[in-house]
Amino acid sequence: MEILLASLAVLGWAIAVGLWLQRESLKQRVLAAEQAEQRFSATFKALAAEALAQNNQLFLELARESLGKYQAAAEKDLESRQAAIEKLVEPLGQALGAFRQQYGQLGEQLRRLSEDQTRLQAETANLVQALRSPKVRGRWGEIQLRRVVELAGMLEYCDFLEQESRTAEEGRLRPDLVVKLPNRKNVVVDAKVSLKAYLEALEAPDEDGRKERLREHARQLREHVVRLSDRRYWEQFDPAPEFAVMFVPGEAFFSAALEQDPELIEFGVERRVLIATP
Repeated sequence: MEILLASLAVLGWAIAVGLWLQRESLKQRVLAAEQAEQRFSATFKALAAEALAQNNQLFLELARESLGKYQAAAEKDLESRQAAIEKLVEPLGQALGAFRQQYGQLGEQLRRLSEDQTRLQAETANLVQALRSPKVRGRWGEIQLRRVVELAGMLEYCDFLEQESRTAEEGRLRPDLVVKLPNRKNVVVDAKVSLKAYLEALEAPDEDGRKERLREHARQLREHVVRLSDRRYWEQFDPAPEFAVMFVPGEAFFSAALEQDPELIEFGVERRVLIATP
């Protein structure tokens, strides 16, 4: 019995030792497996890092190469576009330069025109002031009449005479101009400058005042027609057609009178006076 118990005790101890050894062996295997896993993980990480680095380097090289090609193509395209733009802009630049030159010339012409206009206004003001004098108006009308016949190619003493005088019952008659026609015939021309009322109309402050002065201007021209008709120049400078010419040295003066007196021309014809302008 004791031997059996002892044997069982030894057997139990042997089993226990075997289990302990198995456990220790299992622990060693687990530890070895963990260490192997750690080494494998480290190795994998190192390999992965190395592969990633290689891939990154390859990617960077490929990207750099691709970017270089794209940059070169872009620079070439940019140069071609720049050349095309310069070719397109060049005519515009030339046109702009020509425009600036013309604009400068135009500015100079406008400056001169402004100066001329200023001088013209001053001269016009002086002329208006001078024409308020009856003597100046009469002399100006005579000068205008002479210029008209000279522009027509007529020569003094051959085609016309100035201030030719005749004695009549009413006194001494001296028209401004006598035009010599073939067969020793004459046409008498007398310049009449009725401007007082016309100039006052230009300076009238309102429309009613302007129309009133223009009506007076037309009335004055009608009076000149009557006086010229009463002189009957055609009788004193015979042979002559039975009419005289009343020269008004400005179309504007005559037109303004006609607007207020539309029958002025017919009235002159009835009185054997033909009204003429330059």
